[in-house]
Amino acid sequence: MTQGRNGEQMRRSWGLAAVALTATLTVGCSGGTTGANDPKNNKVPVPDGVAADKVGPAEEGGTVGGSGSPCALPVTFAHAKQWKVQSIPPDAAKSFTIGSFGPVCELDGKPAGVLGMIRVWQGGKPGENVESQLKLFADGDKSKDSEQPKLTPVKLTGVDAMEAAYQRSLDGVKHREYAIAVQAGGKVVVVKVGGIDQETLDEMMPAYLLARQTLAVGR
Repeated sequence: MTQGRNGEQMRRSWGLAAVALTATLTVGCSGGTTGANDPKNNKVPVPDGVAADKVGPAEEGGTVGGSGSPCALPVTFAHAKQWKVQSIPPDAAKSFTIGSFGPVCELDGKPAGVLGMIRVWQGGKPGENVESQLKLFADGDKSKDSEQPKLTPVKLTGVDAMEAAYQRSLDGVKHREYAIAVQAGGKVVVVKVGGIDQETLDEMMPAYLLARQTLAVGR
């Protein structure tokens, strides 16, 4: 996958393309989550390298992957308020694969004043476990000269997940990115946050942590 500014600019263009092609779709909001899927009830430790006391909570704006959502997914999770949810057109997705993974959904933070995206990827090889498939994803997405991805098991509501922390660089400046993966619908589903620099990533972390805390399979 192409690295650097051009690649990041092309990724941003997905949002514009999706708006043009799916102008009649609206963000699916099913109200607040309840019970075991409520972020307040599902306490998941923050990712490696994130200072918990410096990341404020994100207000929930709806559900991704559920009934009425633009993205048909084998998982559901809450999205932050004012973030725009839209599917990625298959024709656009074909040009931005990472190994066997392709992007299927994106959450655009611009309406909330955050210049960045959280994207959902699907792929993987049948019979392979989440850890090995996430490592392949992270290895394909990280900068070639960066350290090896750090993989950490994460216990979610009713499912075991795996999270990768790794680095990418833009104009020689490295920043950290995160991706959490689960098995669902016969595939591996990856929810990934990443920005053009560390400052942008930090601004997106509350929305990523909300998605991560509420991630569930088949709901």
